[in-house]
Amino acid sequence: MKFTYHYTYCFLIFILLGCSNTALTKDVDKMFRPFDLCPDSPNCVNSLPGQKMASKKHYIEPLDISSYNAKNQDLMNRMKRELLSNPSYTLVKEEGLYLHFVFKSSLFGFLDDVEIQLDPESKVFNFKSSSRKGYYDFGANKKRVEEIKFKFSQSSF
Repeated sequence: MKFTYHYTYCFLIFILLGCSNTALTKDVDKMFRPFDLCPDSPNCVNSLPGQKMASKKHYIEPLDISSYNAKNQDLMNRMKRELLSNPSYTLVKEEGLYLHFVFKSSLFGFLDDVEIQLDPESKVFNFKSSSRKGYYDFGANKKRVEEIKFKFSQSSF
């Protein structure tokens, strides 16, 4: 009977170790969370390579950060600081190298989602900006991302 329990425990430990989620043990600096592609409506832009292949009308260039000599977390903090300096942005989620903001327009109070991720492999910030309501945004999401990229590149640490 002891012999069977011993093998049972060894088997369970082996299964648990084999099924453990190694992503949980990764350094937070390596975490990468891709976001969904844009829907068919024209009120969304996205800089992920998959978006460029799926729909060029929704694609926007990512922000190249390869020239910055800084740690990933420092770059994330700088991006977060830039957006939070504008009262129209509210940070709703921060996870590793991923930030999710809600942007509230000053005129009508429309809420838009702005997602930002740092891709440590490609050395870029990827963006997704999408309207929650309506069909057409008159280019507001594209303009917003271009403004974020410009302000980030003009700011200092």
